Amino acid sequence: MIIDELITYLHTNTSVPKIYAVVAPDDLDNFPCITYQIASQQNTDKTISSVSSASTIRLVLNVFSQSYKNLIVIENAIETMFNGYYGELSGGTRIQFAELINKVDGNVSGDIILYKSSLHFSITYI
Repeated sequence: MIIDELITYLHTNTSVPKIYAVVAPDDLDNFPCITYQIASQQNTDKTISSVSSASTIRLVLNVFSQSYKNLIVIENAIETMFNGYYGELSGGTRIQFAELINKVDGNVSGDIILYKSSLHFSITYI
């Protein structure tokens, strides 16, 4: 499954050991961390002459950190890792092209100071 391969790729290429699906835990021991979700998925790519086997997903990666400086370091590492990437993932899925399409920094309101960055990638794969 594409998401499992992308998360393995993320684990292998970042220093952030804590990666969660959709929601981050409230415990401060879990930061910095990354959450992920697939915001959309298009299963086939139609061309003029035929239907290819390519699919596209929109992957949202949210980075949380108690330090804005650390947040930017992690954000930049993820952007470098995914933006423009093409190649084969560990499970054999071939990424044709990955592109950063949106990036927003901010903070999370609550009892603790927590910074958040949201990176949205469009990833076309076979």
